[in-house]
Amino acid sequence: MLCFSPFISYFGGTNMQRIISLMYQKKKIILVLITVLFGIASIGYSLYLGNVLRYPDERWYFNDYAQNLAKRHMFSRDGISPTAFHPPVYPLLLGGLVMLGLGVTAVRLLNFLFLFLTWLLLFFWLEKRFPGPTSLFALLLVLGYPVLFYTAGTLYPQTLGAFFFVLAL
Repeated sequence: MLCFSPFISYFGGTNMQRIISLMYQKKKIILVLITVLFGIASIGYSLYLGNVLRYPDERWYFNDYAQNLAKRHMFSRDGISPTAFHPPVYPLLLGGLVMLGLGVTAVRLLNFLFLFLTWLLLFFWLEKRFPGPTSLFALLLVLGYPVLFYTAGTLYPQTLGAFFFVLAL
């Protein structure tokens, strides 16, 4: 068991050690619980947002780039002139999904899947590098940052980029 002596002595010594030890022993249960709650929240938020694209960038990615890639096989916003204004990976992914007939809600769910896989990869990478409760605490800290969840609910490439970044570790 790792000892965080200043942290533990400040928060009550033995009781805090028991809590950390119990969390570490129940790590698998906590991971399953997080997975289920994240899945429910992701599906609920995606259904709540529906097919509405709230920001201009989302409309560019989905209505312009993805539709032109799917229908005209051209990386273009206006369907006439090719462009290199945005990086192509995310619009290419969206274009492929549009070709399959998937809508905005399905793409949002895919973003949430990438966010979940990013968290999972980060957890296992930390578990391998720093055995002990560190990986679980890091996961709980990341889960407590609502901007990540909010961003996954938009059609922005940040979630996919974070996934590739953590995958490269």
